[in-house]
Amino acid sequence: MIKIGIIGGSGYTGGELIRILYN
Repeated sequence: MIKIGIIGGSGYTGGELIRILYN
């Protein structure tokens, strides 16, 4: 997965970001 650094400039994978938003 592509790592993105939206939160705190840390690298979150797409799946992790979705889980954070929807949980």
